[in-house]
Amino acid sequence: MAGAGGTQDLTPGWPDQTYELESFGGVREIFSSSPSDDGPPSRNPPNLPGVPVFDSRFHFMGCGTGQDELVCRDLDWLSANYTHLSLNNDEGGDVSEVTRRRSAEVPDSVQPHLAPRATGAARDFKVAQQRNGQNTFTTTSSTYPTGNNGQFLANLNQNAGFYNLADAYDCENPRVVSTGDQNAAGYHAEHIIEENTVPEQWSFMMTGQVRRTTVFPQFIEPRLPLMPVGLMGQGSVFTQPWSQWDSGAPPGTHPDANISPEREMWDLIGSFVHPENMVNAHAAINLHKMRMVRGFMALGEDFWKEHEFDDTSLQTGEARFEEAVSFLRLYTAVFEYLNDNTVHAAMERVTQGFAALFQRFDDRLRATGRIAQDGPRSNHLYRRYLHSVLLPRIEASSTGYFRLIDRLTGNWNQALARIDPNTQPRLRNRITGMLRTLDVMRRHAMQYDPVREGASGLFKIRKDGLPPPPP
Repeated sequence: MAGAGGTQDLTPGWPDQTYELESFGGVREIFSSSPSDDGPPSRNPPNLPGVPVFDSRFHFMGCGTGQDELVCRDLDWLSANYTHLSLNNDEGGDVSEVTRRRSAEVPDSVQPHLAPRATGAARDFKVAQQRNGQNTFTTTSSTYPTGNNGQFLANLNQNAGFYNLADAYDCENPRVVSTGDQNAAGYHAEHIIEENTVPEQWSFMMTGQVRRTTVFPQFIEPRLPLMPVGLMGQGSVFTQPWSQWDSGAPPGTHPDANISPEREMWDLIGSFVHPENMVNAHAAINLHKMRMVRGFMALGEDFWKEHEFDDTSLQTGEARFEEAVSFLRLYTAVFEYLNDNTVHAAMERVTQGFAALFQRFDDRLRATGRIAQDGPRSNHLYRRYLHSVLLPRIEASSTGYFRLIDRLTGNWNQALARIDPNTQPRLRNRITGMLRTLDVMRRHAMQYDPVREGASGLFKIRKDGLPPPPP
């Protein structure tokens, strides 16, 4: 009973039975395989993905109240139908040839917590040393704890949580909680500061340029002096262990003098060295956020048309509407997620960690006579990137949200105008409810939320505790 799509085995401890999926999402649960006065053996009921058949929200079976409700898709469904928006290799980098080597470098202290496949792959990224993406070299990210649907990171970071929607099916509720259903299938360790931003910020410090994206214009640094390629580029001291070029540093200057500033930078965003800077988030939140960070439209025109979200037909229009609204709710949920207290605290640690690393790098360049006292400062350039590129680029994606809300509103207002209220009162009420949902979503996105100090609206990222803009 429930969900089309073949047969599957039941959970361990149950007799060899299968269930067939007949409509969206639900399952059959077998409590005893044969009649018996003794009853079934002691065991937990199977906990399988889907939605209940006897539930008034889903209109499959049951006693109706005459009140129809929209039903949004949960994040497992969105993940399965979101592949068209995926980026190559998760975060834009290529799986590195050094993955196995770096996996072997996991500290012994965490080995007991890990099983095979508990290590997120190191990835290769290109760093441009000249404008327009010219003269590139490769940098490799750090490995990190992931796997087992989020449990591996949870073993190392007790605050990792399981971030998911507060209500999987309520279209008007985009709230995200850290206590999501752990039986959902899509949790992954999440870099709150995405991996692909690291080579971008590094390149910006040398070139002063970040190229335009779908939602954000090209940015050219207007006044700060840039870092010399000889100090931050390929083969520079930035890529060499501190001990090789700063052996005279006072004891305790560097957390680990045997690694390079480059490696320290990668470790900060989330790694086996810093698992506290990651959380577990559902893959749909992660993927949507990743595209917004990179400056892509979260829902592009091709994707919208391919999934027929403009459909207002009697036969399939409502289902397409619910799917479209599900994606738009996810759009809002990303900002809810980023403004969560625990997630924001991790963002604060990473960005403040970057600022401190680059300040220390600047100080040691001057202490070793490699740059003039009034020379360029990587710390200032990083803070420029953070406040003039990364944060506003994510926030700029909100323009797409309101445009699509307007589009759906226009479509369904036209559909409403075609309905005869005397002969089709229920259909008219149904469409009126859909339009009300769109209005609720719009007002929710535009409201100021005084509970989150520092947030100036849902489509703004909290700045409290982050490094300030450069002087």
